[in-house]
Amino acid sequence: LELINFPLQVFTPWLPAELIIDGVANGSAALQLDASRQLTARAHIELPEGAVSYPLLEGERDRWTYHAGSIDLDVDKQGLRAISKLAMSSGDQFEAKLALPDAQLLNLDRDTQPLQGSASLVMSDPGIIEALLPDVQDLNAELTMNLNVDGTLAEPRYSGKARLRNGRLRIPRLGLQLDKISMSARSEG
Repeated sequence: LELINFPLQVFTPWLPAELIIDGVANGSAALQLDASRQLTARAHIELPEGAVSYPLLEGERDRWTYHAGSIDLDVDKQGLRAISKLAMSSGDQFEAKLALPDAQLLNLDRDTQPLQGSASLVMSDPGIIEALLPDVQDLNAELTMNLNVDGTLAEPRYSGKARLRNGRLRIPRLGLQLDKISMSARSEG
């Protein structure tokens, strides 16, 4: 397959009704299956500049813009490897990696297939989170998160840490305003 171009609105059925995606994805893929049933594949998806629109107050909306993103997928004799990156216009960044070492996708054994993955998020403009928490307004914070996964597909083991600094928010319905919020969390398993 060469250069597929599709609107990101195709994901709308799986998102909250208030979120509106305005953007496209461009992609290309190559697949090959040889006589020994060895699958080889390479795919690249690119997200040029786009935006997500979400509600703030009644009748008001805000836009969260990203300026570049990509997803790369490789499958060969060494297994499966995937890398995804998203850079937001605010300077925030998201990156995720996934590997299934020595995976034979056409004959995958979930019980023994090793799994390796990581995801990281650096966010100084968490406004989009307000769309998921309708009672929260004027959310501001610096957020960093790291998540790791290993083990097998059947029994993944997760670990991670998150840190929130300089946070503040309002919940008008409760007449509540919180300032100077700091939090850190760590999970092992």
